Amino acid sequence: MDDLAIELDGVWKIFGDRPAEIVENIRRDGLSKAEVLEKFNAVVGISDVSFQVNAGE
Repeated sequence: MDDLAIELDGVWKIFGDRPAEIVENIRRDGLSKAEVLEKFNAVVGISDVSFQVNAGE
């Protein structure tokens, strides 16, 4: 079985205000989780996660 059931590509979860701006800053400036917390008072839950699940897995 290799029928794709679920696919996630480049998923982020930011806990805080202005998540799109935060992701842009992380990508542009390479901010660490600690820097995001300090600069934006936000927490990076997941960053740029990608995966696939085939049917039956």
